[in-house]
Amino acid sequence: MNGELSEEEYQLLIEDNNQQLAKLMREQRELNEILTHQKNINFKELMAQLEQFIQAPKLDKEILHKLIERIEIKEDGSPRIFYRFSNSYISSIF
Repeated sequence: MNGELSEEEYQLLIEDNNQQLAKLMREQRELNEILTHQKNINFKELMAQLEQFIQAPKLDKEILHKLIERIEIKEDGSPRIFYRFSNSYISSIF
């Protein structure tokens, strides 16, 4: 052979590529559904914790540990607070 594909080989390659593409697109849809579901769960958990805090606005050790991962003090003495929110967008607000 001189490096050229026959029409039959070309069609087989196209069919194989189309099957792989369809499989990858299905997997992408499934992963997007899982991600959306997980975001909803995380948001609901955050809302439940905030609702608990709103109902009893006393900041005790338990609530503090639920909301804040750690606090670092910068060289200038100002605090840097790391929240436990799993969503980086929500964390950036605070």
